[in-house]
Amino acid sequence: MNNKDNYLINYDKVKIWKIKDAKSKLNEIEGLPLSDCTIKKLVFYNDEPILTGNGVYIFFKINNKNDDKNNNDKEYLYVGKCSSRSFVERVPSHFDIRNIGWFNSYLRNLVNENQEEKIKVKEFHNPSSKQKENDYNDLLKDKANISLNKHRLILINFENENYDSEKISKLEDIFNVILEPLNKYKNKKIDDRDIRISEYLNRD
Repeated sequence: MNNKDNYLINYDKVKIWKIKDAKSKLNEIEGLPLSDCTIKKLVFYNDEPILTGNGVYIFFKINNKNDDKNNNDKEYLYVGKCSSRSFVERVPSHFDIRNIGWFNSYLRNLVNENQEEKIKVKEFHNPSSKQKENDYNDLLKDKANISLNKHRLILINFENENYDSEKISKLEDIFNVILEPLNKYKNKKIDDRDIRISEYLNRD
């Protein structure tokens, strides 16, 4: 019986993936349920320290089709990066349930997913009325509750010898484009997906 977690992969393995295969490779990773996400699991992976703790993180959920546990469909919700702050600093800060929170962009994206008129960051932070402020806080609390109970996390870690802030940013770009999360880029495209990730990251 394998009791080991499966939510982290090192860049050394990811870099050999072809961009066109990257999503299917991610689909093979079970992910860490956020309900089980402790500080320890952001610092250690299966009892080994996560170094550097910098890289790309991905939030997703699993949609079960026809209640068949063997027929799961991942829906990727958010792609972010840790190039200066570490996973243990950045991931928890997304769950700040205050409307004035500056780093809770994941929750704000979840709120805006079902809003006909998107709530801008400035409006979140400076609501036009006390009632609006209460409404925004309630929405953030609801989304945090859903996410922490139902969503999962994948970490892509850049080991010490591979740390490069520019490459982390480019890797975030790749996954943002191919996974099309809620925070997807509107205009960025990757035309050549038949190359390896390392080739793309090494381009000027």
